[in-house]
Order: sequence, then structure tokens, then C-alpha cells
Amino acid sequence: MTDEPDDLTEPDDDDSTGASPREPTVPRAALAPNWRTVLAVDAGMGLVLLLAGIVLAVVWSPVGGGFMGSLGLVYLVLVARRARTWAALRRDAGL
Repeated sequence: MTDEPDDLTEPDDDDSTGASPREPTVPRAALAPNWRTVLAVDAGMGLVLLLAGIVLAVVWSPVGGGFMGSLGLVYLVLVARRARTWAALRRDAGL
């Protein structure tokens, strides 16, 4: 038996995130001063995908356009969910 740690050991205290394995980590972007801009850019990407899907459905293929549009809509829902989560994290951090 060797003295080398195996993959199942807990991380060292000098972990780069600084968080213990049991406490959740907070995304740095959620605490950044430009957090609304980050979310706006994300929402813009989802909106472009949704609009491109609608145009594609009308011009070329309803199936392909519907698929692309639904991906854009799901992405927008996920961005809205992330916005609520980040707002709560910022409120808890006192920002």
C-alpha cells in the first residue's frame, strides 16, 4: 500500500475556490457589478435564437424552425431563472 492519496479523498485546504466541499459556491458573475449586462447578453442570444427559429419556420422548414425556436425559448426561460437566482444571491450577500 502506498501513501499516495486516491481520487476519493477530500480536496486540500488550498482549494482554488476557497469553499469547503459542503458549502455551495456562488458564481463570480452573480456578484459582479455588471451582472445585469451579463444576463442581458444571455437573453439577447436566446431572443436571436427564438427569432431565427420563427423566420426559419416561415421561410424554409416548420420542423427545423420550430425546433430552433423552442431551443431559444428554453434558453430564455433558463436565463430568467438564473436572473432570479442571482438576484437572491446578491440580496443575501448584501449587494
